[in-house]
Amino acid sequence: MTAVTQGDDPNITPELSVDALLKLANVVRFRIYVALRAFGTLRARQLAELTGVTETSMNRHLDVMREVGFVQVSQTGKTRQSWLWSAVPGGVRVGRIEGGEIQEAALEWLRAVSGGYGIIASQWPSVAASWPQTWQSAAETSDWVMHLTAQQLDELAADLRAVAMKWKRASEANETAWSDQQAEPGDPDWIAPVVVILTAIPYPRRPQ
Repeated sequence: MTAVTQGDDPNITPELSVDALLKLANVVRFRIYVALRAFGTLRARQLAELTGVTETSMNRHLDVMREVGFVQVSQTGKTRQSWLWSAVPGGVRVGRIEGGEIQEAALEWLRAVSGGYGIIASQWPSVAASWPQTWQSAAETSDWVMHLTAQQLDELAADLRAVAMKWKRASEANETAWSDQQAEPGDPDWIAPVVVILTAIPYPRRPQ
């Protein structure tokens, strides 16, 4: 089994354990991590609004994620409500796993990833009309069904990752401009967080 969710710097990803994977294997927590990677720093109230849970519930999720080292408090204030949270650079990388508790934990995490990305992708059609036409046209949702060998699938995945990393470098060049931008959504130079979801898997089941 091979799966990758990549944050900003894979060299400083907190060490994974069965306990950490099980605590991260939650759709809301995965969406929290994606939102913090997308927007940088957010308050619990903002994360609660983005994920559809109460602020009290959000604080519990954040405490668990902080315990396993995947989020941190970037700025404190007089009250917890004013704290700014951020994702710890890195991400989660699960390589080939052979049996045992770690495999079960990794499978739970993968299900949470799939569910989380499914929710994020399903929200776009509901809000697309509120975005400028240029952004509606630029957004992409496509799928292809192919017949490949395992080696060809491996090469396809490598090619897609290479393309994604090209644009990741462009994203990094935009970081300062994004954090300081004065442009409005309709302006051609306006920068927005963009989620790229890559899934290339064998069809999970066979007809009987």
